[in-house]
Amino acid sequence: MKRFVLLYTLLLSLFSCSNNNRMSELSSIDNMLDSLDYASASKALVKIGTEKLSGEQKAYYQLLKTRYAFGKNSFIDDSLSLNACIDYYKAKNMKDELARAYFYKGEMYRLAGDMAKALFYEKESELIFKNCNLNKRRNLDIYQQLCEALAYINIIFDEDKLSLHYCKLSLQSAQKLGDKRYQVFTLGMASSCCSTLGMEDSVGYYRLLCIPLLPYTHNSCKGYAYSIIADYFINKDNRKAKEYLDSALYYSKDAVSYRVAGYYNNALGNDAKAEEMWKKSIDCDPNYLTQAETCKKIAALYYERGDLKNYALYMSKMSEAKDSLYARKKKYNMSELQSNINSSLSMKDLLDTITSASMGILIIILLCIVVFSLMLHRTRKRLIAVHNRLKAEKQSLEQAKTQIKSLKKESAKKSDRIERLNNDIMVASQSSAANAQCGKELYHHIKNGGTTITWTKQDYELCMAYCKIEFAETMAEIERYYGNIAPRKQLIMLLQRLNYDYAAIGRVLGINSDSVRKNIARITPLTK
Repeated sequence: MKRFVLLYTLLLSLFSCSNNNRMSELSSIDNMLDSLDYASASKALVKIGTEKLSGEQKAYYQLLKTRYAFGKNSFIDDSLSLNACIDYYKAKNMKDELARAYFYKGEMYRLAGDMAKALFYEKESELIFKNCNLNKRRNLDIYQQLCEALAYINIIFDEDKLSLHYCKLSLQSAQKLGDKRYQVFTLGMASSCCSTLGMEDSVGYYRLLCIPLLPYTHNSCKGYAYSIIADYFINKDNRKAKEYLDSALYYSKDAVSYRVAGYYNNALGNDAKAEEMWKKSIDCDPNYLTQAETCKKIAALYYERGDLKNYALYMSKMSEAKDSLYARKKKYNMSELQSNINSSLSMKDLLDTITSASMGILIIILLCIVVFSLMLHRTRKRLIAVHNRLKAEKQSLEQAKTQIKSLKKESAKKSDRIERLNNDIMVASQSSAANAQCGKELYHHIKNGGTTITWTKQDYELCMAYCKIEFAETMAEIERYYGNIAPRKQLIMLLQRLNYDYAAIGRVLGINSDSVRKNIARITPLTK
């Protein structure tokens, strides 16, 4: 009996060690993916035999497999295994892992192009993260990626305010992590949202934040980073714009870099090169909105040349892009989609908490909720329609009042400005006449035998200002030979040209003739 117990204990210990080793291997793969070592992670995933994994190990393995695909930007249609992983974490109430699983599932749908499902599962992940400890580095890392993904999805649906909100959350999380590798992508999305929302100061703020991050940015993002910085410097500092644009095209030749290259060449007046770059941008641009904007710019170039055929062609392409954008918006009504997702997630939480209720009572409650929701929805739609109509009328009235007020203010400001300008002109003319009279008196003071011993620098300047009028040709000659010399030196050279000898000049300046000679000698080399 003792031998049997000993053998059982030994087998149990071996099994426990094996499980611990497997979890340790899976954890090391997770660390490899953290450091972007995809080659080693791929080999390690292949090496692990899935048939020998237990429940938690299988769930963890599938989570890592999906994370690897997400990191490589490759879609894997393995939803059944991932669903089993999600079910396991739900049953074990492992919230950290469950939030990760939902995030990766959402990303798989995003890579497959199904934005509605991607948004649903990533909102589910966001809801779970609210109850997770974000002081854990891995949780904060996934949450930062989640916010970045939600910002990207919302920007596709032109929900710029919501996208900007998620960009800020992503940046805050990245700063806490100290991870600077991908921040420029989020900063670029934030600047794009601000541009659409008319927040021009914030556009420059977010793009300039990219510059100190460039040395730390991952190579996959550097082309994008250099492109948006180059775009900011166009027409501000074209030399810098060219430097950043060259770097952008070195790292990536994509829609963004080609579009910015078009802006740069257009700003320099090189319309042929701008057209070439914009056409390349359209060929590889998946975004209908930027496609439409680029087509419009190319059409404008053709219109300026008088090429109406190509102008019509690119205006037609712009309309096609806008139609595609409208069709996508129509397919996915974002506000309704967000509302439906929130309702679905709330309902899901409600269903999870009602575990002890019988199926009959649950069905009755659900039917009541559906009927009440339909009634409420209809009533709400009518109230919203009335409210929107009243709101539109009120806004029109307020806009009219605001315009009237602004016109009155502008008129008053212009009147005040005209009056101030007239006063300034009057004062300036009076001051100019007084200065001229003063300069004339100073010159006649010298002419009548006076000296400059008590003169200040301003006196010399006033006297010479008058002399430039009285002896215009002589003074122009002095400036041509001696450059912009001091007023006192100008006076010495003028007196010399007016046939004053050294003694006479010395009498005017209150110095002896030798000092006059030395002063002139110091001035003479300026003509060489």
